[in-house]
Amino acid sequence: MCRCLILIILLFPALAHGQNLAFVEENISMEISDGFFYVSGQYKLQGDGENFKTLFYPLPVNPLYGDADSVLIYNLSTGNKITPLRISKDAVIFQFGFNDLNEVIIQISYCQQILANQIEYIVNTTKAWKKPLRRADFQLMVPDNLEITQFEYKPDDSLKIGNKLIYYWTIYDFMPAKNMMFQFKPAE
Repeated sequence: MCRCLILIILLFPALAHGQNLAFVEENISMEISDGFFYVSGQYKLQGDGENFKTLFYPLPVNPLYGDADSVLIYNLSTGNKITPLRISKDAVIFQFGFNDLNEVIIQISYCQQILANQIEYIVNTTKAWKKPLRRADFQLMVPDNLEITQFEYKPDDSLKIGNKLIYYWTIYDFMPAKNMMFQFKPAE
């Protein structure tokens, strides 16, 4: 099980079919630390005037890492915690409501145990929305004794703070073809 660290969403519209719902932006913080991968994301969605929506949020499944754990979901627009309708090995299903502006920011957090030298964050489900994200921001923090040997998407920049290295990406009109995969090894 993951230690007490809250993390949070990448959205998949499988259950939103027939609903006029748009996934427009995401801001994702990721960290590799002490054998775990922590993810906390904020996702901006726009609605159609109907208050409640149901979404399917995919979770990475691979023998190279453990099952997602410690899933937490919040509606940051209302300040309310969201209790999932269902959590399985590969997905979380939940409902949320909109504010008066028909816009919502949902935060989803989870962690996974790292069992090998690779970890993944799902982004390729964006294509199921049939529209690119206006903006996607990503940050990956790793200890300086770990070297990232392969990025699926080359970072825009990096910054060293103390014993941590932080990689940054800002992507406009983002329609990813692949997930964000990170391969790593102990630094030499």
